[in-house]
Amino acid sequence: MSFSPENIEVYEAFSRYEFDSNREYKEGLEVVYQQYLMLEGDKDSEIKKDLDAGKLDSGKIKSDIKEQLTTQAKVFFFCKQTGNILDLQEYQKWEETNHGGKPPYSLNYEQLVDMIMNNKPIPGIKTIPDTVLDSSKSSKHVLSERTKPWQ
Repeated sequence: MSFSPENIEVYEAFSRYEFDSNREYKEGLEVVYQQYLMLEGDKDSEIKKDLDAGKLDSGKIKSDIKEQLTTQAKVFFFCKQTGNILDLQEYQKWEETNHGGKPPYSLNYEQLVDMIMNNKPIPGIKTIPDTVLDSSKSSKHVLSERTKPWQ
């Protein structure tokens, strides 16, 4: 899939944008969470009880929904601040093609996982036998105990 140079420039600017250091974004995100909780309060009695008590805890939002709300808020805020238009679905496609979707692991880690999954011996790991020593065959100590200085 090919992306226009203008879109790629916008996508790169979005991925580099410092949302965490922007106070206005953080305040807007809290408002988004509060609005979501108010809507959920109609469906969930526990959230409704917290709302009636004046508590708006964004920790009650499920992690996948919270991630989606955060991403949508970032897109809205970025477009508002920069004047650029960003299509979230197109951005996600671009991100998958450019970043592979998952962070790459080091080659050593991948090799280690492969060895474990295929029951191959791992270099540098000693094999410990599954034997239990018989206490009757163990040697007895022959030296007498040292005397303490105060004895």
